[in-house]
Amino acid sequence: MLVGNMLTEDALPTYQTVINTWDGVRDETGSSPCPWAIWTRAWTAEENRHGDLLRTYLYLSGRVDMLMVEKTLQYLIGAGIVRLLLKIFIYSSFFFI
Repeated sequence: MLVGNMLTEDALPTYQTVINTWDGVRDETGSSPCPWAIWTRAWTAEENRHGDLLRTYLYLSGRVDMLMVEKTLQYLIGAGIVRLLLKIFIYSSFFFI
């Protein structure tokens, strides 16, 4: 579960990049005054802090082999799981609105 959480946290820049290409956001420069662009930047920054905190907690607790966690994350990212998670995120975000 924690590795899955770290994967979603590590994939946030990918999510933001895709969201930035949508009509209504269009934040190619990273400084658009559009409310959606401001929200995605703030959301990504906040979630990045969660990922940093989780990684630090796991490392300091000593209960997890961080080398294996990082290898697993890289294997999953390389296998394209990030794109699958993005599709799930988009579907679940708009399905329940």
